[in-house]
Amino acid sequence: MLFRLLAGLALLLVALGVSACAEVPSNLVEEQPYQLEPIEGTDLQRVKLSDDTAARIDLQTATVRPAGRRTAVPHTALIYNPEGDVFVYTRPEPQTYVRAPVTVRDVEAAEALLSDGPPAGTVVVTVGAAELLATEYEILNQHP
Repeated sequence: MLFRLLAGLALLLVALGVSACAEVPSNLVEEQPYQLEPIEGTDLQRVKLSDDTAARIDLQTATVRPAGRRTAVPHTALIYNPEGDVFVYTRPEPQTYVRAPVTVRDVEAAEALLSDGPPAGTVVVTVGAAELLATEYEILNQHP
């Protein structure tokens, strides 16, 4: 009899515990890994990354520098789309990236000399631009 009483009490306690847990709302807020903001009047979007996402991608940057009458960026900053257009991703604010078209005049060693593109002093992405492109076009995690 005592055994049945204890077993019944144990089941009651487990049921109460489960039901109490089910009623407690979660205080966890799921952070979105990125946001896309259309830039009015263009076909471009601002790619805004969460701090965790930016750290996971390990984005690296450099600054557009003057090169005579032109400007120069590391060759690794260049991204080509399927149509053959060339662009870089600029970082106008922390964790915010915008695709910018460039015209490459010449490539010398590890640098691309530009005849058109962002002005000297602009921060551009040198590592992680492909991930930004995939994010901008939302082609992440798509497998055949």
